[in-house]
Amino acid sequence: NDYARVIETILANYDYQEIFLIGYSTGGNLTVKYVVDKSEDINPRIKKVFVTSPALHLVSTMEQFNLPMNHLYLRGFLSFMFKRLWIGRKAYQREIKFSDLFAIKSPEQFYDKFCYPWTKIKFVDYLTEHSACGHLSRVKVPMVIVDSIDDPFLDPRFYPYLQAMEN
Repeated sequence: NDYARVIETILANYDYQEIFLIGYSTGGNLTVKYVVDKSEDINPRIKKVFVTSPALHLVSTMEQFNLPMNHLYLRGFLSFMFKRLWIGRKAYQREIKFSDLFAIKSPEQFYDKFCYPWTKIKFVDYLTEHSACGHLSRVKVPMVIVDSIDDPFLDPRFYPYLQAMEN
């Protein structure tokens, strides 16, 4: 994934002796997922991880977008995704009509329209595969997770209290 490529490039090209990984929201999940995936062979220069409001359970995070109180977040998220897609449309190598973007009303519709043709993986399966939740016991470096108890996107059912205490 892109996150792993960035970290591996830094490790290969720079002589930093200590690297601290930091992430926020979905970037927090990417940070934790990287550490989980590299748990058996993580570079010893990666010393600590600090994440705030990490979306560790992506399925429930995406479900939160459907709540009326999160409508503005949904519009902002989709707008961000549309901009990224529009900027990268030449690399996408498929015709993208600007009007297609306005028909999209959810992250799942965005994924189905623009990502599924490449991945051939169902949306919920993609989210499950890329979620760090359930794998925290594999983390081998010190990690701090800071969450707000009233974060509108973090489903309290998936706060990793038990996993954190076991690690």
